[in-house]
This record gives sequence, structure tokens and C-alpha cells, in this order.
Amino acid sequence: MLALSRHLLSCRESCEIFGRQVRVQCLHPNADDPRLCSPCPTLTISSRVGPTMLRSEAEALDGTSLDAARNSLERVMMAASASDDLDDAEDEIRAEALRWFSVHFARVYRVLRGRQRYSLAPTDVHEQVELFYAIFWREAAALFEPGRRAAEPATAVEAAAAGSAAEGGAPLSALITVASEKGVGEESAFRRLAQSIQLGLASLQLVKEMRISVIHPVDTFQVLDEEDGGSSWAKTLRYPLLHVTIARPVS
Repeated sequence: MLALSRHLLSCRESCEIFGRQVRVQCLHPNADDPRLCSPCPTLTISSRVGPTMLRSEAEALDGTSLDAARNSLERVMMAASASDDLDDAEDEIRAEALRWFSVHFARVYRVLRGRQRYSLAPTDVHEQVELFYAIFWREAAALFEPGRRAAEPATAVEAAAAGSAAEGGAPLSALITVASEKGVGEESAFRRLAQSIQLGLASLQLVKEMRISVIHPVDTFQVLDEEDGGSSWAKTLRYPLLHVTIARPVS
């Protein structure tokens, strides 16, 4: 419980809502503070309530809040109308990231083909960084959970790239792709997130069971030949990647 609490606290640098909008509290029978004692180990997650949240609905609905609500509703409607385009874009991003991984991590890709999971992470570091953590720990749980099924390709492109996948094998890794270099994909923000996850694995004593590789576009500069015979430096990857592998013999 103490290790879990330390990991959650380490996430505050990247996740602004911790402590401001969301409160995480660990309770334990052996806690030194009597207020934190409980019959069994417990983790509570609650919304932080301030004076403005205790006002009546009539008092809270002033002009500013109405404008904010209207703008929020407009964003939701615009997002819903563009959902089909977003789905197509997400498929293209996943496919491009997988193609890059299959070339630059060819040996790992051949070993793990058909036993790798794929996820696409959000890009807004200020509002959705908590979703990045949720995606990572969801993938980590899927890798640890017994009785897993082989990972199915997320797109037709991935299915073609995977070729003849191993049947019945539990997934051994997960490839998490960030949709752009903005927001959560910005280099410093992405590295902070990865560092907090690595610290979390160390705190939870999972370093030997699980490894992560952090790949950002700024790490992938390569000399490319141009049509005029010259050469130039260019990034070979457009999207940040987090590759998660679990220590398990490959059958």
C-alpha cells in the first residue's frame, strides 16, 4: 500500500488534477494516524469539494458558467460529428507506428508478432494525462492476467503486417502510440510520464516482471538520401511510442 501511494504521488508532476480536483487517500489497519486506520487496506478516490461546489444550482449558474457549459457542449457536438474521420485517422496512426516498429525493432517484432497489443493514447496533457496512465495500467493488467487470448490486430493494415500469427498465445507486449508530438506527446511531458511509470514499476517491485522502452521522434533522426543526390537529417518516426514487455518465455 505504501509503494502504491508513493507511485500515485509521483504522478502529480504530470497530472495536474491530483490534489486539486481529485484526492487519492490510502487507508490501512497499521496506519500511524488513527484517521487513516481501516479494517482492511483501502484506496479511496474522491472529487475535491470546495466552497463553489457547495453552492446551490441556482447560485452556481451565472453567466460565466453558462458560457463555459455552452462551449463544452459545442465541443462535444463537434467531436461527435467528426468521429468517423477520427477513427480513420487513428487507424492510420496505429498502422504507421506499427510499420516503423516492425522495421526498426525487426527482431523483437518477429518474436512478438501476433502476441502484441496496440493502443492509441490521447494528446492533451493537461486534461487527459490521467487517461494515459489508465491505458498503461490497463495494458499492464492485460499482460499479467492469466488466461489471456492472443492479441487481435487493431486494423486491417496490422493484420496484413502480422502475417501468420501464433495461435492461442498470450500477449507478451503492448505498443502504446501517442497521436502527436503535442500535449502528452511533447518531449518533456512524454518523458516525465514515462519516468513516473518507471518509478511506479520500481515502487511496486515489478521491474523484473515488466520492462518499458520509451521512443520519441526526437530520438529517431537519421540521415536520409534525397532525390538530388544530397542527404539530410530527418525524423523517421512521427509519433511517440511506449513499448511494454513482460518477462515470460516465448513458446
